[in-house]
Amino acid sequence: MKTRHHRSVIPFAAFIVILSLLAPVSAQDWKGAARVTGKVTDEEGKGVKDAVVKLRHAQLNAGPDVKTNRKGEFTAEGLKAGEWNVAVEAKQFAIRRATVTVPETGAPQPMAVSLVKERSTAQAKELNKLLTRGDELFKTGNMPGARAEYEKVLLDRPDELVIHKAIAFTYGREGNHAEALKHFDLALPAGLSEGELELAAVSAIEINDIPRAMNYLSNVKDSELTSPDGLSNIAIALINKSKTSEAVVILDRVTARFPDGPNAYYYRGFAKLKMQKNNDEGKADLAKFVSLAPADNQFVEQAKQILSEIK
Repeated sequence: MKTRHHRSVIPFAAFIVILSLLAPVSAQDWKGAARVTGKVTDEEGKGVKDAVVKLRHAQLNAGPDVKTNRKGEFTAEGLKAGEWNVAVEAKQFAIRRATVTVPETGAPQPMAVSLVKERSTAQAKELNKLLTRGDELFKTGNMPGARAEYEKVLLDRPDELVIHKAIAFTYGREGNHAEALKHFDLALPAGLSEGELELAAVSAIEINDIPRAMNYLSNVKDSELTSPDGLSNIAIALINKSKTSEAVVILDRVTARFPDGPNAYYYRGFAKLKMQKNNDEGKADLAKFVSLAPADNQFVEQAKQILSEIK
């Protein structure tokens, strides 16, 4: 069933792959020495017999189809290392898709694929109504009401991990960061956008769980950053929590991605000076900021004053 939601496309339920590499890959097509095994189950955890697991090498668009046995187990052998697109199909069940990385080497990992029954058109429409109602309540500021509607959808479709994002947003708006983080964690396998990861990091910082915040931010790809503002604001929050070394790590990423953006140099210089052991580097950052910032930047005069006062 396809459900509509304005924040993300409904993802494939989380699953893990058993990969056993037997020998170096030498073939030029999809065939190689890797083996993928796993089990397909229904919503009650029972094995799904005769489900078709279609594996296609992402670059070659070729690969084998294998069927599950009476216990729902399957094995696909002779696979080349690389990215594989996987689709699992079974009668009366919704198709499940994912991209799986088959490494050259590495420890085997377990794989589990959970299928859900196809919903009727009427059921699908009802779930979409709940989502729409939840979104409308969210926009009006009724967080408990919105959350109740989202939870109804999740009760019927626990595999729809993306709904956890919506629930996390309602808790975040209420300042209940501990509960928000529980749902951000549940949504993480579904994939969080740059902005969503930054929101999760802010919630973690609010409850002083800095390692958790840094873990969220490690999932943000620097190459996909469109603005320095998000990470810079998180760095400011870290500085305000006296976590200056962590702030510097984030600002290093910002300045590397946006070398001509002035403010990150100011924040990093301030953080390094606050650490009281990187004065030369802090001064260099403030000087860089002054050289890049327009004259009307709100921090220019303060940066100049700090530079004139420190040795």
